[in-house]
Amino acid sequence: AQGRALIVDDVITAGTAVREVTGILHQEGVSELAVLIGLDRQERGLSSDQSASQELAADGIAVYSIVGMEDIRHYIAGELADTDLLKRMDAYWAAYGASL
Repeated sequence: AQGRALIVDDVITAGTAVREVTGILHQEGVSELAVLIGLDRQERGLSSDQSASQELAADGIAVYSIVGMEDIRHYIAGELADTDLLKRMDAYWAAYGASL
């Protein structure tokens, strides 16, 4: 195989599955890769600061997501106006979220 590939995945957290697939595709001669993600959890990837999608982008792989955790937080804060849920989400984000 050679050429380009688009990887489609439902969710990305640490990026482990995407990294495995990109490794296989590179071994098969695929030179251009992009990733389409349904939900980017925007949690820390392998590094301490960046999300998995940021790390992949730094490796030259274009990453596109339909929804990110920032989008969900914005919805909870605005449309839903659920302050309890927002507090819990912010606590989770403080523990696991990447610097965006």
